[in-house]
Amino acid sequence: MTRETRLRRRRVVQIPARLTTVGACMQAATNVSEIAKDEAEAITKELDLREKQDLDSAYGVFERGRRPREYSPALSALEKDQKTRAKRRILDVADRCLMDLTSVYRDAIALSVGAPGALVNEEMRAEIDQLTRQTTPEELLRMIDAIFTAREQMLEFNVPPLPALESMMVALRLPGRSRSVKKIPGVGGGHRVGGGHDRCPGRGLCQLPGRPAVLGPAHVDAVPDLVSHRVRVGRGHGAVPRARAVLRPAARLGVLRG
Repeated sequence: MTRETRLRRRRVVQIPARLTTVGACMQAATNVSEIAKDEAEAITKELDLREKQDLDSAYGVFERGRRPREYSPALSALEKDQKTRAKRRILDVADRCLMDLTSVYRDAIALSVGAPGALVNEEMRAEIDQLTRQTTPEELLRMIDAIFTAREQMLEFNVPPLPALESMMVALRLPGRSRSVKKIPGVGGGHRVGGGHDRCPGRGLCQLPGRPAVLGPAHVDAVPDLVSHRVRVGRGHGAVPRARAVLRPAARLGVLRG
């Protein structure tokens, strides 16, 4: 493994832990795309130049010399072949990057289920351990599936690398975690406390500390500790009545402690 290959691999395997926002995902996709282009260009640039020199020599063409009629078609064919090869080289490097990413998620699964043996990326055990704390084995398997989907898009369906990588990176985004989950009696679904606005099966926004929750009438009727306030959503005659409710202090305290 050359120094450039080791450096590229190191940059790629550090990506999973940084995918915390959509912006980070877009930047990671751009970085992998640029890595693939730069490495492919480094591989093909010298070869392309040597082939061009060989062609010029074969036709007796010099920098300002007269060119035979057959030279232009031969040069066009050579340039077309070189472009096709360059594109394939980019896909090859991008594919190796995806396999490097897969090894990280494979290590995370092995670590999360307590599988014996050394990790592929043993030098990154601390980072991989942190990854296992933020995800479940099922989520890690879905992330691996997203990598192979991007690989199939690029290699089988000729999707340009950058959009395929962007879609993949968003799928690899680390899930947010709420501090606790409490099910409110009489209301379907678990209500997350202290996290984002997660929708429950009752079609209402879950209660957040210090913030009112927009609930449906079924929620208000089912939970006696809710104080409801009827509001109208929309304008004019098309306004729809809706229940805006908050937990009573005692009930809210019980949810937070539970």
